[in-house]
Amino acid sequence: ASGGTDWYWRRMEVNNSNVKDFGAKGDGTNDDTTAIQAAIDATTEGVVVFPAGDYKITDEITVNKNNITLLGMNTATLVVPSATTTTTGYAIDVYSTGASQPVNCHLINMNVDISTNSGGNSGGIRWGASYGSMKAVNARIRGDNMSGIALQNNAHATGSGTGPYYNHFDQVFVQGDSTSGTPLSGTIGFEFVASTHTASRCPNTNSFICCRAGSVYDGYYIQGHG
Repeated sequence: ASGGTDWYWRRMEVNNSNVKDFGAKGDGTNDDTTAIQAAIDATTEGVVVFPAGDYKITDEITVNKNNITLLGMNTATLVVPSATTTTTGYAIDVYSTGASQPVNCHLINMNVDISTNSGGNSGGIRWGASYGSMKAVNARIRGDNMSGIALQNNAHATGSGTGPYYNHFDQVFVQGDSTSGTPLSGTIGFEFVASTHTASRCPNTNSFICCRAGSVYDGYYIQGHG
């Protein structure tokens, strides 16, 4: 086939990285943080493949460049164990260190499971990309004051920047914990966080289809300042 977006996926086939080729085990016991990050850092405009497994991580996995897809095969889960606090408080952090957010980043068929701990984590995934997507993604949050998916504008950037804009979320599920049927305090399914540099720039023009938040205090929380 030709035309449309076929050229993009053909390029992806050429630029694949498999996290197990970088030493990840996916057995739920070994710490796979360094191997996973190495696979992402080594990939330019391509797909990082996660074979089925439970990947223990002890710090967030970061994506800070364009045209990167994280693709799980069957069931691939990133697990942040109890008593572990990541640097940013998230399992996956998609951001830019410059004035603009990453574009054309995708998260497909992936799960994250982040536990409560004494230090406190912020949630499952912080998404600062534009023109990207999540499909068949599950975020399990197990502590108070956590967000499953946080759309955050310019979380790390030094400029005024925009985004996250024009993303598509399809079959994205967030599941929290509850006590006697009551969701844990401060938990949020999908959180929209305004820019720390330009307060009026709240994430917008994002689409959601077949998404769900269960056992959380607020399903959607939108912060806007203008």
